[in-house]
Amino acid sequence: MRLFAIIFLLFFTLVPIVLLGKTKKNDNTKDEANKTSFELSKFKYSEINASGLNLIILGSSGYYFENKNAVITPFTMYRQDSNLTEKFVSNKATRKDLKFYFDGNNSYERSDGVVIKSEKAIYDEQNKTLVASPAFVRILVEEEKK
Repeated sequence: MRLFAIIFLLFFTLVPIVLLGKTKKNDNTKDEANKTSFELSKFKYSEINASGLNLIILGSSGYYFENKNAVITPFTMYRQDSNLTEKFVSNKATRKDLKFYFDGNNSYERSDGVVIKSEKAIYDEQNKTLVASPAFVRILVEEEKK
C-alpha cells in the first residue's frame, strides 16, 4: 500500500513538472533569436586601431542579443578616420542583421561640412550607405566655413 502511495505521488508530482518543462522549452525556442546576451546602462564603447582612437559609441541603455542584433537609446557615435571626423546622433538605434535603423532626431555631421538631418535613417554596413527620410542635407563649401 505504501509503495502504491509513493508511486502515485511521484507520478502526479513529476509528470506536471516534466510537461511544464517541455512546454517552457518549446516557448524559449521561439524567442531564441531575441534572447538578451547582456544589457548596458550609461555606457561608452571605444575602438582603437593602428592610428589611435577611431570610434566612440555612447548610450544610456543598450541591449545586445544572441543573434548579434542590438538596441541603443539614445545613440551617439563619433568616428575619426585619416582626415575626416564624423558625428551621428539618434534617439534610438536598432541593429538587425547588417543594417542599423535610426529613429527620431537623427543628425549626421562631418568635418568637411556635410550635415544630414532626418527623422528616420537606415545604414547598410555591407554597402556602406545611409538612406535618410525625410532628409535635410546641408553641405558647406570652404568659403562658408570661414
